[in-house]
Amino acid sequence: MELAFVPLRRADFALLSRWLTAPLVSRWWAEPADLESIEREYGPRVDGTDLAPTWIVHLEGRPVAMIQWYRYSDEPEYLAEVGQFLPVPDNAVSIDYLIGAESAVGRGVGPAMIDQLVRLQWEREPDTGDAVVPVHADNRRSWRALEKAGFEHLTDAELDPDNPVDDRRHRIMVRRRPPR
Repeated sequence: MELAFVPLRRADFALLSRWLTAPLVSRWWAEPADLESIEREYGPRVDGTDLAPTWIVHLEGRPVAMIQWYRYSDEPEYLAEVGQFLPVPDNAVSIDYLIGAESAVGRGVGPAMIDQLVRLQWEREPDTGDAVVPVHADNRRSWRALEKAGFEHLTDAELDPDNPVDDRRHRIMVRRRPPR
C-alpha cells in the first residue's frame, strides 16, 4: 500500500474540518470542527511552535487520513494520568489518528499508516522509546488497527474519555521499540 505522509498545512484545515464532522470520526474525536477552532488547535503545529508533528496521509495520491505523533514528556498531565496504570518512560510517545475518507475505511489503511509512522519516527528520532496509545475500550476499530500494526494490549485503565458521552474504560496498547 503506497502511503505518503505530508506535513499538515493550513490549506488542509477545511478538509480536516469535514473529516472531524464525519460520523465515523466525530464519534471518537469529539473536538470542535469549525475553522477557527482548527486554527487554534493545529495552527501552532503548522507554525512549528507546537512540538506534535501532524501529517495528512495520502493513499495513491489522495488525502485520506490524519496522524500525529507526540512525546509524553511534552504532555505531563497526560503522562501522570496514564502513568497511574502503566509505567510510562519519559521518552515514550503516543499517536492520534483518524481516517477521514470513507473510501479508505476497511482497506487496511489504519494499520499501515500506524506501522509506517511508528517505524519512520523511530528512525528519525532515535532517542524515542515505546509507543503507548490509550484507546477507548468500545473503539474496537481503533484498537484492532493498533494490534494489526504490532501493538499489544498491556492493561486496562480508567481515563478521561475524548468524547464526554463515553465512560472511562480504556485499553492501553503498547508497541515496544526494538533494541537499537
